[in-house]
Amino acid sequence: MNIKEPVLCISQEALTEQKISTTGSAIQYFEWDKVDLSHIALLTRNVCDNPKHKSVGEYFPQIIPYIVVRNQEGKILTYSRGKGAEDRLHSFRSIGFGGHIDYVDVFNHPNNLIYAIQVGADREIAEELNADGNIFLNIKPDNIIIDYTNEVGKVHVGVLFDITLNEVDANTDEISDAMWLSLDEIKQSSSKYENWSRLV
Repeated sequence: MNIKEPVLCISQEALTEQKISTTGSAIQYFEWDKVDLSHIALLTRNVCDNPKHKSVGEYFPQIIPYIVVRNQEGKILTYSRGKGAEDRLHSFRSIGFGGHIDYVDVFNHPNNLIYAIQVGADREIAEELNADGNIFLNIKPDNIIIDYTNEVGKVHVGVLFDITLNEVDANTDEISDAMWLSLDEIKQSSSKYENWSRLV
C-alpha cells in the first residue's frame, strides 16, 4: 500500500460548537483561535479519502486553504484543474488556489492552528503560482466553506482567503488554462465551476 502523508483535519464537534451548518452548503464566519486543539488531528489521506472509512473522513474533514486571487483591476484568476491530488474535481474550473495543510506546516508551531493554516496557504500559493512567501502571515482567516452536497465537500472544509496579486506563474502540472476574468464573466459560465467556486 502507498502510504500518503498526513494532513490537518478538524472534528465536526469543533464546527458545531461554533454553530456551523451540518447540512447544505454555505460560507460561514468561524473563529479559528477558539478551536480547542484536541479537535485537531493529522490523519493520513489513506483514511480521510477512503470510502471504507467514510465516517472518519466525514467526522474529521480536511482543512483546505482556498485562495481567491485578484489583480488590481478586480479580475479574478481562474483555471481548469489538471493533475491535482483530488481527481474528483478534474475538468472543473476553479477560482480557488491551495491545498492540504501537511505535517511540515504544523511541525514548527504545533500549538498555533492559525499559523499552520497561514504557512500552508503560503506554501500552496508558492507552489501553484510561484508567488513570494509570507503573504498570509498578516491575514487572519475568518470564513470557512462547507458543502455537504457531494462526496468531496463532505470530507473537506475550506479556509477562505482573498488576496491581490498582479504577477503570477501558474504551475501547469496542476493548473491549466489560467485566465483573469471579471465576476460577470465567471457568472455567465458558472456551471463549469466546482461547487466551492460557485459558493464564493
